[in-house]
Amino acid sequence: MAERKPLEYEAATVAAPTAPPGGEEALPPLIRALLDPAAYPEPPPTVELRQTHISYVLLAGEYVYKIKKPVALGFLDYSTPRRRAYYCRREVQLNRRLAPEVYLGVVPIVERRGRVRVGGPGRVRERAVLMRRLPEAGMLPQLLARGAATPALMEQIAARLAAFHAAAAHGPRVARYGSPAAVRRTAEENLARIRAYVGRTLAAARYDHLAAWTTAFLTAQRPLLRERVRAGRIRDGHGDLHAASICVVDGEVVLFDCIEFSSRLRCTDVAAEVAFLAMDLDHYGRAELAAAFVDAYVAASGDAALRQLLPYYQAQRALVRGLVASIAADDAALDAAARAGQAALARSYFDLAYYAYTGGAPRPLLLLVGGLPASGKSTLAQALASRLALVVLNSDVVRKRLAGLAPTARARARYGAGLYSAAATEATYAALLAEARAWLARGYPVALDATFRHAAHRAQAVALAEACGVPWLAVECVCPPAVARGRLAARDTAAETVSDADWAVYEQLAAAWEPWTELAPARHLVVDTAEPLEQSVAAVLTAAGRLR
Repeated sequence: MAERKPLEYEAATVAAPTAPPGGEEALPPLIRALLDPAAYPEPPPTVELRQTHISYVLLAGEYVYKIKKPVALGFLDYSTPRRRAYYCRREVQLNRRLAPEVYLGVVPIVERRGRVRVGGPGRVRERAVLMRRLPEAGMLPQLLARGAATPALMEQIAARLAAFHAAAAHGPRVARYGSPAAVRRTAEENLARIRAYVGRTLAAARYDHLAAWTTAFLTAQRPLLRERVRAGRIRDGHGDLHAASICVVDGEVVLFDCIEFSSRLRCTDVAAEVAFLAMDLDHYGRAELAAAFVDAYVAASGDAALRQLLPYYQAQRALVRGLVASIAADDAALDAAARAGQAALARSYFDLAYYAYTGGAPRPLLLLVGGLPASGKSTLAQALASRLALVVLNSDVVRKRLAGLAPTARARARYGAGLYSAAATEATYAALLAEARAWLARGYPVALDATFRHAAHRAQAVALAEACGVPWLAVECVCPPAVARGRLAARDTAAETVSDADWAVYEQLAAAWEPWTELAPARHLVVDTAEPLEQSVAAVLTAAGRLR
């Protein structure tokens, strides 16, 4: 079936409300009927509906039924039953390359005796992709949220992806999508659509920077892009490989939900596919996992040259995600809070593209993010990580690792004793600086998340940055004591808390605090974390940008 020239497909994958305005009654009658468990061959206890802008996804017990919406959006055309049936078959065919045990086939949705049924005799009303349901707990976003994603898992994902790419179709019909002209055309189309959101989710000066950087990069790397085509690095791949397209099932990595409706979007340089997941991991604030994934892919594939293209493709993927979220922020089907959330998400992706990949901030960079317990330093460090692709090194985590403890293990040692003795503290800062040195040497920006109560520890961090020849910025987090006390009380029972500090420790540290007055004002930023987080993030990003 002929393929239309695609615009940017990812706008279609923005999550839509589970039910549109008007509730279940606003759904098409066919979809309403499929919410009844009795419509299925093996009736499940319940049926859950999820939507994107192009699909209805019905979760029914052990199975998933995915029905394409009758839409024509320029980059895809599902407007007729024939087209929807074709793309259902195509989705199964392509995804079986990666997950044959998940994609079970295409089933008819029929009407018999006036009732809608899945499968069996009757008048065919629609077709659905039948999938085996994957465990929610194994989805990579869930693993990241629980802190269960590890470098070893990244190596496993990389090996699976490299093997898939090695066997994927290539040759002239695929390679044309990776030519310098094709790559430039895609970038220009994306930038043209992003322009509509300048002044809303992206500042004009940043847009100009991103556009100029893109043009300069593609011009400089034109010979490499040509060489990638000649070397067969353009493959008929997945096309949409981000964290939500990866699941771990019984210890095995499953890659699923590849693009079926556009060869242009699926056939890319393997560097673009690697970059998508690496960017997504950066946006989750896990730059160290992104590094492990890229390292493992290069080792498995032997494709060291892809590193040269990663910043470009990471920036492009972040820009597209920013565009997608910007579009969602205009969606009248979402309430005001959801639209505001999408606008904030868009800004975070645009920040990542600007600061982390296109030179908006120096790279590498060392940030000292310090303050009293519950001053908000860890929250701020993690928020910055998703904008700057920082490796965050947390003193509580390092301290417990040195003691052989899990990060969330509680060690209620008395202040100044045991795990928190002067000797243990010195060892912790020494280990922090050693890890930071290794990451900085590799070109990665680092945030040191620690109290930095002593001027000597701050001086050691500054000396490390200067010895490595990288810019540094000291960010002192402050908040009213009452705010800190409330935060300490709230996190005392939180299972994921890594800090052991309580109010008594706070008071002891505050009494012994050594003011940060030895630091030059241009390199010392004080942020009040009682204010909205985005305000603190913006202040640090602005200060980091001045260090270029």
